[in-house]
Amino acid sequence: MRSPRSMLYAAKMATRHARDRLTYSRGTRLTNGNALIASLAMSALERKIPIWLSANVKHLKTTDGRVTGAIVERDGNSQTILTRRGVVLASGGFPADEDLRRPFDEKIKNGRYWHSLAPVTNTGDGLRMARQIGGAFDDNVHHHVAWTPVSLVPPTRWLEDRLSAFQ
Repeated sequence: MRSPRSMLYAAKMATRHARDRLTYSRGTRLTNGNALIASLAMSALERKIPIWLSANVKHLKTTDGRVTGAIVERDGNSQTILTRRGVVLASGGFPADEDLRRPFDEKIKNGRYWHSLAPVTNTGDGLRMARQIGGAFDDNVHHHVAWTPVSLVPPTRWLEDRLSAFQ
């Protein structure tokens, strides 16, 4: 409220988000992880590489110490996908796995839990698969987490009714 310019920007972003939520199931502004995934998706689509949603990688396939593919479960069926050049594990981090977070998160070590904006399914599957075939995790970074303020709003019946319209 101190800066008209900031207030106008905030109003513009809130209006855009409200319009997106009325038109789509979520906001469409691409930042952070959304922008990264959008870039990967565009690269795949430009090269006519199919994108499978809800396809779970069970484990990586190796031959002579090289990653040569992955075992994928899709529509209840397992299939082996082979590759010539390698596998990209674009699986995000592990904010929803407290055991993987614990060594890196000083706040958890002190008995406090910090909530993450990441989906609850972001449990470090890619990290586990890489470790199973000898991959290493380089933890020599300045910050192990992306700190973002998170407000936990308890659901109310009024809010639940409105949100169910978008699902």
